[in-house]
Amino acid sequence: MPTLACPNCDRGIARDELRARTVPQPSGFGTNYRCPFCRGNFENVAELL
Repeated sequence: MPTLACPNCDRGIARDELRARTVPQPSGFGTNYRCPFCRGNFENVAELL
């Protein structure tokens, strides 16, 4: 299974370990993701592949 590299701690995160949060915004919806290890937040998962 491919892993994502966390931009904060550089650990490999499996896709099923990734935490996602979607919130309403004035321009639509915004989703951010959280590393389960360092709890760092990031927005674009595609850049981490």
